[in-house]
Amino acid sequence: MKVLKWLLVILVANVSRSEGKISTDLVEKYFISQRNVRSVVMLLCQEKEIKYLGMQFNNENIYFTSHFIGRDALNITNLFSRFFIASCGVLVDCECPGVEDILEMSSNNRYFNLTYSWMLFGAPGHTWEEFLDPFLNIEFSTDLVFVQKNPENPSKLNLVDVYSLGRHRGSSLIGVPFAEYSLKEKEVKILINLWPKFRQRNRGNFNGFKLKAVAIIDRDNVTEADVNHLMELPGKTPGITNFVKFQSHLNLYLLEIYNFTVSYRIARAWTGRLPSGHKLGFIGILSRGEVDMAMAAAIYVPDRKDDCDFVHTSYRAIFGFVFRVTSDSSASEASLMAPLHRDVWTSLFVTIFIILLVGLLVRGIYFFTKLSVSGSTSRDFVDIFAALCQQGIDPMPRNVVQRIIVLMMLIMAFFLYNYYTSSVVGVLLSTPVKGPRNIEEIVASSYKLSVDDTSFHRVIFRERKTSNVERIYDKIIRLKRGPTDLPMYAPISTAIPFIKSGRWAWHSELTESFSTIAKNLNALEICDLRTTSGLYESAYDNEFAVLPKFSQYKEMMKISFMWLHETGFVKRGLTIYRSEKPECFSGISVFAVGFQAVSAAFYVLIAGMCLSLLILSVEVLWKRCPSNCKSKKSNQLFRPSGIVLKN
Repeated sequence: MKVLKWLLVILVANVSRSEGKISTDLVEKYFISQRNVRSVVMLLCQEKEIKYLGMQFNNENIYFTSHFIGRDALNITNLFSRFFIASCGVLVDCECPGVEDILEMSSNNRYFNLTYSWMLFGAPGHTWEEFLDPFLNIEFSTDLVFVQKNPENPSKLNLVDVYSLGRHRGSSLIGVPFAEYSLKEKEVKILINLWPKFRQRNRGNFNGFKLKAVAIIDRDNVTEADVNHLMELPGKTPGITNFVKFQSHLNLYLLEIYNFTVSYRIARAWTGRLPSGHKLGFIGILSRGEVDMAMAAAIYVPDRKDDCDFVHTSYRAIFGFVFRVTSDSSASEASLMAPLHRDVWTSLFVTIFIILLVGLLVRGIYFFTKLSVSGSTSRDFVDIFAALCQQGIDPMPRNVVQRIIVLMMLIMAFFLYNYYTSSVVGVLLSTPVKGPRNIEEIVASSYKLSVDDTSFHRVIFRERKTSNVERIYDKIIRLKRGPTDLPMYAPISTAIPFIKSGRWAWHSELTESFSTIAKNLNALEICDLRTTSGLYESAYDNEFAVLPKFSQYKEMMKISFMWLHETGFVKRGLTIYRSEKPECFSGISVFAVGFQAVSAAFYVLIAGMCLSLLILSVEVLWKRCPSNCKSKKSNQLFRPSGIVLKN
């Protein structure tokens, strides 16, 4: 008898279990087996269903919690605790009284997202259209399955995937019947494979639905119709950085893949804040969720993580100074004249001319004073050039004046030849000059500083949050600029001649400036080009695609950008919009020695010339002195001490 009683209890339990409104078999075959949930929240109003479903979840080692609708006081913000952070399912009996209020609170708190897999069992006569339409926050990323009776076959249940393209943009709900469950045969028939969710055959076709995007263009009188044209212009465009154009290029691929359109909101500045705390610019628009996507990339800064989501990075910007390592002159040609500066050559030729004049003057003085002098005028010219070429003098001049001139010419030529050869050999045997390598060295150097005329430079100079920015700003402000100098904010077209001069260092996002620089500098000037670190630290070089915080399109965008990366579209975009530093193909560039370095040779020659002229003056005075004067002076010079001569 006891055995029969137990069999009767089990039979009644199975019958009552199969007759419940929520099919435990359907939950097991779809919710557990296919969706692979690891934790469950049950919002039900039947003790029997809570009991049987709880036993089933225990058997599958699934963590669950149950709430009796209408009896338990529910706080929706505490309902989904920290234990339900991944692969969490929510079972809801839509026939329970008051379930609409719970779903409304869930919608308002945006729990209809990919984090939670919702499975709603509709009441008899319910359809997904009429029951779910009041809930406005059913999003594009919502994972919600509505179970309803098949109107044509009551023995079957339809499983409908419900989502929207964006209720905030006027989209209606979209329902896709993707599976059927037979109550008799206890089988689930999959009609459409929903995973991955965002393929074109599932949710990947927006059918021309219009979203709103923000574009940052720092130019006057730009309308929405101008945005696409400006973003597609080749090269560097005033008011638009290249990493913005690169991100816009990738976003245009998404428009074609998912078949949606965009309307633009234009921002002039990247960021800013009013005294009231209201955020401005591109980041402010994203933080308030006024747009759906951004036609620009942004630098990851820790204080921006509460304003927007950083989705994908593929563009590495390089912020830094670009300058030429050369002498004060703009001419640094690989020729025989390169090792010496232009002013050195000029001084040398002027000096030779003066020496020739001095030689003519000396010979003229000797001729008019009737002093004996060796050689001839043509011989003097030959001696000067022989000394300059270090070929020796034969025969040597007999008088002291000409000997001193020739000696000093030999000494000057010796110095110049040493400077010349050491400059060439030193360049050949040493590594190229690197110039300043960091912010400290660029500030301490003699380079004058300027920055690119972009909005983010104005923002970082206005805020001046780091010590590097403060040091650069102080040096730029202290610089006294003339009307012909480079202004503080200058575009690349204006900065090119100043960079070529070798006296200016210009700060910009270098990957968008290298292409213009390469077009305007010759091969030798490119070899002299150097770069150093800039106002942003290297940790801030990566540019990220950004979306408003908790965007319903975030998962779609992440998958799409990864697909673009895998298929080579990202690399193609980088080839178009990101340029590397131009390579040096001209070999070694010889830098000129300036006049200050070789001035000692000229000083020696000048001293020798002055000495020779002094000796010449003494000889002339000695020649003009009468003979009795000479005898008296000689007697005075060679008179023994203590002896007095009398007439």
